Amino acid sequence: MKEKTISLNLNGSGELNVEMNSMLIPLKETIVSAQKSITLQRFEVGAEKINITSFRLLPTSLGESDIIKSVLLIPGVQSVGEGSAGFNVRGGSADQNLILLYGAPVYNSSHFLDSFQQ
Repeated sequence: MKEKTISLNLNGSGELNVEMNSMLIPLKETIVSAQKSITLQRFEVGAEKINITSFRLLPTSLGESDIIKSVLLIPGVQSVGEGSAGFNVRGGSADQNLILLYGAPVYNSSHFLDSFQQ
């Protein structure tokens, strides 16, 4: 918006509506770059991997991190409901989620207790 200066005399309470004018600011050149050394090993659609270093930075509950609850911070993931350990991914149901631990499927992940802790 364009800068605007208004002189006021305040004598009491009231309301002031100020109409602002827009202004275009031309941007300079934008450069998008990437590292050449990173290569795509596999293309997995819809797979999210949680890095242990970023997991340790997440907020904790009673001093312990919960990896199942941290999944709720990923875009497109919603809680099944208050007090429930399940989660829905992009409109699916809680029984359609595949959770792998070192490549092995984890069934009933809400009953896995502290096995995810390190």
